Amino acid sequence: MSASNFTPYLKLPQYAPTDKPTYLGDANSAYLAIDTGFHEVQGIAQSASDAVNSINLDTSNIMDTLSSVSATQKTQGSSIMTLTKDSQSQAADILAAQNAIKDLQATQGTMPVATFKQMLLNTAYPIGSIYISTSSTNPASLLGGTWISLSGRFLIGAGSLSTATGSVQFNAGSTGGNYQTYITEKQSPYKMAADENKDDWGLVRGSTADVGFGDRVVIGKSNEQHPTAPFDGQDPFTLMPPYLAVFMWKRTA
Repeated sequence: MSASNFTPYLKLPQYAPTDKPTYLGDANSAYLAIDTGFHEVQGIAQSASDAVNSINLDTSNIMDTLSSVSATQKTQGSSIMTLTKDSQSQAADILAAQNAIKDLQATQGTMPVATFKQMLLNTAYPIGSIYISTSSTNPASLLGGTWISLSGRFLIGAGSLSTATGSVQFNAGSTGGNYQTYITEKQSPYKMAADENKDDWGLVRGSTADVGFGDRVVIGKSNEQHPTAPFDGQDPFTLMPPYLAVFMWKRTA
């Protein structure tokens, strides 16, 4: 079951060891109950504030009345005493209401869970951050925000890289590279032999069956016939370092 017990006022779930709560079910219900409770507290605080304003207005009117009575009706001392007592009683009510407002404000000063979660997300993973995990769970369900999945990619540091032939620039957010590539004749360690029966020099990788030189490289004039397999460059190969496959996401909002 989701929860065995609940709090007496907001009915928030209290779990036992055998309970099986769910994040979207139980946690969302609890957040809604907390939000509703805060809203009710705000309503009570507003009502208390309105009551204090009304009491302050009544007190001001009473004080004006007391001043008028004191100036013009000195003989009505008993009435003035009665009004004074009423004013003191109302002053006590004002003080009690003010204390109640302070208590409510102190309660409302506690940061809501949703606000804290958003602050944590923006601090740890601002927009543009990369989230890496061996779990396939989308970080949006854990942290919030909007994320896009990155698959089949390695990460490389942005900036300039010096090479033997110059430099390569990697701009932040750019993509590139190939999973497989093809070797060209220019890149091949074996050059094609010259046409048969021509007085040109070339490299030929012979075999016992072909020319009787064994499995070795022979340098010589090509006016003798040295059959070679044509270079076609049709078979791709892969340069892949040892890796650990993980799930990656990029935060976009």
